[in-house]
Amino acid sequence: MGPAADVYATGLLGRELLGAMVPADLLDAESLDPAVVSWPDEVEEVVPKAVRECLLRALARNPAKRLRPRSCGCVSRRSGWCPGR
Repeated sequence: MGPAADVYATGLLGRELLGAMVPADLLDAESLDPAVVSWPDEVEEVVPKAVRECLLRALARNPAKRLRPRSCGCVSRRSGWCPGR
């Protein structure tokens, strides 16, 4: 366990909170490419694409391809999405 596991867990929690997928669904996905994995329409309307892609990168099977822990804080700056501000 370490930072890569924390990043994965954060991505998984984000996906579940948005109602998109649960772990069993992820096992069936060929890839976590945004073009392959679908999001509920309500999520696509409200959550910016950059945030959805960040969650998918956090769920990469190969830990080396996941977001680095220090890069997770920049999602709101990159996407322009910051609830409450």
